[in-house]
Amino acid sequence: MRTFRRLHERSGHSASEAAGGSFLQTIIDSVPASIAFIRYPEMEVGLMNARFRRNLGDEGLDDCLDRMPADVSKKILDALEHTHRSGELVIESEVPMRTPDGRSFYCNMYVIPQVEPTHGNILVTMVDITAQVDRRKGVEELVGFADLERKRLQTVLEAMPLAIMVVDRHGNIIVANEALRRFIEPSTLTIFPDIPGLEGYWSDTGIKINEDEWPVVSALRGGCISGAMADLRIKDGSMRTVMGSACPVIMGGEISGAVVAFLDITDQRKAEQEAVRARSEMELYLDLLTHDVNNMNAGAKGYLELLLRRDGLDDKALQYAGSSCALMDDIARLVENVRKLQRAEEESLHRFPIDVNMLIGDVVATYRNVPSDRASISFRPGERAWALGNALLKDVFENIVGNAIKHAGGPVDIEIVTGRCTTEEGEFVRVDITDTGPGIPDDVKEVLFNRMQRGRTAASGHGLGLYLARTVLEMFGGRIWVDDRVPGEHAKGARFAVLIPADAPPQM
Repeated sequence: MRTFRRLHERSGHSASEAAGGSFLQTIIDSVPASIAFIRYPEMEVGLMNARFRRNLGDEGLDDCLDRMPADVSKKILDALEHTHRSGELVIESEVPMRTPDGRSFYCNMYVIPQVEPTHGNILVTMVDITAQVDRRKGVEELVGFADLERKRLQTVLEAMPLAIMVVDRHGNIIVANEALRRFIEPSTLTIFPDIPGLEGYWSDTGIKINEDEWPVVSALRGGCISGAMADLRIKDGSMRTVMGSACPVIMGGEISGAVVAFLDITDQRKAEQEAVRARSEMELYLDLLTHDVNNMNAGAKGYLELLLRRDGLDDKALQYAGSSCALMDDIARLVENVRKLQRAEEESLHRFPIDVNMLIGDVVATYRNVPSDRASISFRPGERAWALGNALLKDVFENIVGNAIKHAGGPVDIEIVTGRCTTEEGEFVRVDITDTGPGIPDDVKEVLFNRMQRGRTAASGHGLGLYLARTVLEMFGGRIWVDDRVPGEHAKGARFAVLIPADAPPQM
């Protein structure tokens, strides 16, 4: 910081504001984050870098906010208002954004008050963390990024929530902020004497970083590095994992320096690795458990079926043996549901266009082929019932139809209707499954899809079927709920509504 101030003082007050703006523009264009100065409350953009313009466009700030979802726009406006009113730094984590061409990304947003508002009284800095967010999807215990506590700084680079170093073309350090000094302490005002003493390894290979491979060296040669992960030995002797970027500063068509920035992701990476390890152990134990339970269950059911085929059993003995066989079937279904829950998250990532009408037709055919006078099923397929999913959707409808028959307590009529609908969240295939059974009271509707939650019928079950259905649908971006078949009269039957993100049929 002191070096930067000296350079500024040597430039003198005679330097034009335009020249200062040009130099600042060049520096912020080289920083791997989106930066803009805002004149608030006028909502005018005073100065922005190329990354900010690429992510949010050249349109006015009001138009840009109008393009965002309402909750995101409100969050940004609230942050600007709070900083303007209180003069305090505001940090908003994992803000979902959208570029003019429709690409979505996540960023950590830092709203920083400016003491000398030459270009605007508020500095907005957005650090793209889309890669980190994407990597941790699928991990059961999501790990949030550490909340970086940064000092309120008076210049653009010192205000950055990153470890930042700016050097000139000779390697002389112009700026090395406090965040960087927590990792390394340059021994001189130039970086090159310290490079031979740096110890670092590429995180993906474990190979030691050579002197000519350090990001600052590559950037001074004209190379750009983005999102490189390295294990770096910092000044206290410990190893930290950092994600870094570096790029050259180009002025007048020549390399005049370089900017290096990196984030400490040690805690996040350890947490993610621990979560993956714990998940692997859980899946191993679950596989062992379900394998042994199924084997024992199959053996016990086999003995019972042999017993049922024997002559001379009285009615009570037959009833007990038959009930035990039914219980064994329940146990087998429970184990299968547990296995499906175990696989659901991984399998939900593999999606493709699927004909919901054909899927439900298979489910209906299965139940119609079972000899029974208890259920009458009608199916009215709608048009354009193509959704984005996979075979797990069949389990959803089998659970709903099976529950309607099992919990009816007598004859039941089931009607299934498919169609297309549009909500604020997008276009969906809607499936309504209506039955004339005993219905579901309002207080049970609220918890029906929770794990181990059952209805109030005498039918057996373990409360995982509807929980599995909800879990699968939510992983696909869909949802499920239950209403009364006759509004306000729950005892006259239930209507289950299922929404699945719509898709176009595959091209032949």
